[in-house]
Amino acid sequence: MVHDLKFLMAAVFMLGAYAHADGYLVSAGGDVVRNAYGECVHTAYWEPGDAIVGCDGKVAEVEIVKPVAVVEVVPVEPVEPQIQQVTLDAETYFGFDKSRLTTEAREKLDAVIVTLRGYNDLVQVRIVGHTDRIGNEAYNEQLGRARAESVERYLIERGPLDPEILELRSMGESDPQVRCEDLRGQALIDCLAPNRRVELSVEAPEIR
Repeated sequence: MVHDLKFLMAAVFMLGAYAHADGYLVSAGGDVVRNAYGECVHTAYWEPGDAIVGCDGKVAEVEIVKPVAVVEVVPVEPVEPQIQQVTLDAETYFGFDKSRLTTEAREKLDAVIVTLRGYNDLVQVRIVGHTDRIGNEAYNEQLGRARAESVERYLIERGPLDPEILELRSMGESDPQVRCEDLRGQALIDCLAPNRRVELSVEAPEIR
């Protein structure tokens, strides 16, 4: 009996020697001692503030660092609008000294409309009317504008194109392609034909 008591006291002394400073019993290997239910064994000095990770329902202030996905950011080059120019021969589209579209002109403009529908996100369509130098400057300015307006109306009605993207102007006789010096009459009219024109400048990011 005395022998058993001495053994028990020695065991308690040894356990006390391994008491965790924060109130837990620890083994010789430094691990917290657990009872048969898996619970951490307290010492008489244990206080709630001594709770550690994995014991007493304590989820310690351990920062869980989640892996951060690295996303490679590839710079996107801005898409510069392309400008395509279509020149409409005014001799084909209008009679001499006229601004009304001919039947042939309407058929050709239908083909132009099909082309315009092939563009993504039309930014702007500039319609510029030109004339030859026959007649005075003010008259030719008006004639060039009237021809451009005829084309504009057709594009709006049959396109249909948004009027907001259409820019109309007249250059009159100020931007000739040919000069035809020293000619008169019908020969001059025939020679100046390239100057009688309407030009379309189409601004769009790309063609489908």
